[in-house]
Amino acid sequence: MSKQLRFILSLLSVLLAVLAAARLPGMPAAHAEESAEADDWDRIIEQFLADHDVVPEQVAMGYYNTVTGEEHYLRGDEYMETGSTYKVPLNMVYAERIYNGEMTFDTKVAGARYEYLQYMTIVWSNNEYATYLWQELGEYGTFRDAIADYMGVDPETVEAKYYRNRYFTARQVISCLKTLYTEPERFPGVIDCMLLAEPEKYFNYHQQDYPIAHKYGYIDEGGVLYLCDSGICYTDDPIIIVLFTEGVRRPNTFHADYCTLMCDYAERTRAERLAREEAENAAAQPAIDNGLASQVFASVTPAGTEKTYTTEGKGALPVLPAIIISAAGLAALYAVIIAAKKKKIRPVPGVLSVLFAAAALALCVTGMTRGTLYSRTEGDPRDAVTGFFDALISGDQADACGFLADYADLGLDNVPDDPVSAEMIRALRESYSYELAGDCVTNGLSAKQTVRLRYLDYAKMSEDLQCNTNECVRLLVDRLSKEEIYDADSGYREEFIAQAYAEAVEMTLSHKEDYYSSGLIDLDLIFRNGRWLINTSPELLAALCGGN
Repeated sequence: MSKQLRFILSLLSVLLAVLAAARLPGMPAAHAEESAEADDWDRIIEQFLADHDVVPEQVAMGYYNTVTGEEHYLRGDEYMETGSTYKVPLNMVYAERIYNGEMTFDTKVAGARYEYLQYMTIVWSNNEYATYLWQELGEYGTFRDAIADYMGVDPETVEAKYYRNRYFTARQVISCLKTLYTEPERFPGVIDCMLLAEPEKYFNYHQQDYPIAHKYGYIDEGGVLYLCDSGICYTDDPIIIVLFTEGVRRPNTFHADYCTLMCDYAERTRAERLAREEAENAAAQPAIDNGLASQVFASVTPAGTEKTYTTEGKGALPVLPAIIISAAGLAALYAVIIAAKKKKIRPVPGVLSVLFAAAALALCVTGMTRGTLYSRTEGDPRDAVTGFFDALISGDQADACGFLADYADLGLDNVPDDPVSAEMIRALRESYSYELAGDCVTNGLSAKQTVRLRYLDYAKMSEDLQCNTNECVRLLVDRLSKEEIYDADSGYREEFIAQAYAEAVEMTLSHKEDYYSSGLIDLDLIFRNGRWLINTSPELLAALCGGN
């Protein structure tokens, strides 16, 4: 082989190695478009209240993200009856005295060890012991002055309603819990006790994914139920939430749903924040000057290029590398022709070698500048999501399953012969409602879309259904004859039990909206056979089956 040919082929090999190995930090990798801004909190709360048939005048709400400082209120400065929530700032007064060395957990207050009083007033919300604690401070107004700093108020300027027994605003309680969260060492034992309080009620009713340190309040005055809760939810970005209610129907469910909604909101805004930060950090990486490779990549990377949710536009070879590869290829072909004329190489294998080398260079440059090469996708992945749920809600189960990648039949159209069970299934189907949450993020042949799905939660119904069944049994016993109630062994007749259960189901479903759940579900999609399809997840299947 001639010296010229060896030189040209060596140059091609070096260029190929440089282009294949160099991936400059300043060169943008394939990435999804930044997610949209976090869902609007006010809009979410407005929809939440509408779903539960609650008017704003019945509630006061607060939300604070301890990492980002995001803060929201609904009627945040309106005073409301908050029941036993005062027991947290009350104990903070004594706990801070322990921190300051003024007393210990063994110190007697009103004849009892303070450690015992702290546990009983926070975990078990004992009113008598709480009275001992604030009376030890002096008059009730003295107690309120002692906690004013925690509540973010000035005793000299605060309005008189602040001194009303058990009344606070949502903003004041958020302020108190902010202080407790940011300086827990100042208040030993308080958060520990809050984590033990009512682990399966109020905010904890069906939110078991995250630890929650909370203090609830419950009081019935003049036939009006005031139910309140306030707490620190240890989501990935811990949040502080407050909810006061007055005369709300099924307030335990309302509190539990609010807690779940806020935890979902916190997790979603965190994911969006991290995605934005990652994109900003990637964009801020400095370019490195690396001779020829730096010049090549600087010329083929257009400023401000962004990737949208589609993958169209991939595959074109940038101008400067195309010129370099073409020039090197022509030089190599010329060398091959000269060498062939001198009968130093065979012409056909030589030409093929040059062509294959040039093609390899072109693919290398294209892959690095355009990202991974995929099959060309078509359409919007969101169309598959809306098509699935629209078909599901309209009752066309076969059409709905046509949008799924892994199920040909979900079995949702199988109606039981038992009329009571059939009615439960019908109520579940009627409860379905959805909305897309945030942008669709696509990466090659896969995509992700978050939806907020509403469905009838059978678990929420179970307790009331059991109570209603017992009530229906009692009413039927008063109405029917013994022969209609009992069998020969003095047990309930099957027909009697079935009738009681059927009436209980009817009674429970008469206000089925009270048992609706709503949560965020991430849907993964793939592009297959020319269309976008949904990969079902356990969360999606559970929601479609009533939470089971």
